Amino acid sequence: MTSIFLVAVLLLIPILFLLRRTKPSKRVPPGSLGIPIIGQSLGLLRSMRANTAEKWIEDRINKYGPISKLSLFGKPTVLIHGQAANKFIFANGGDSIVNQQTQSVKMILGD
Repeated sequence: MTSIFLVAVLLLIPILFLLRRTKPSKRVPPGSLGIPIIGQSLGLLRSMRANTAEKWIEDRINKYGPISKLSLFGKPTVLIHGQAANKFIFANGGDSIVNQQTQSVKMILGD
């Protein structure tokens, strides 16, 4: 009985390792979602209060690139920066991307 358990565990370890290394099927932009529920909300609000929001965004772009994911007030959000990204969004007429402000962005910036 213990030998069967041992064999099962030894077979399970490589399978779990391989499953963990495979990439998810969805293409998700790089970036951290931060602390659950809070996300990067506190960092953004702190930088807005200190009038350094542009630097906060530039630091994020330098770290993750022009397209990155973040979490604002518990809502996953995609940050898109640059001329090519804006051209892609506006040239497609919103067919490929839902172009709307999330509730979290409305809370920060207003309607």
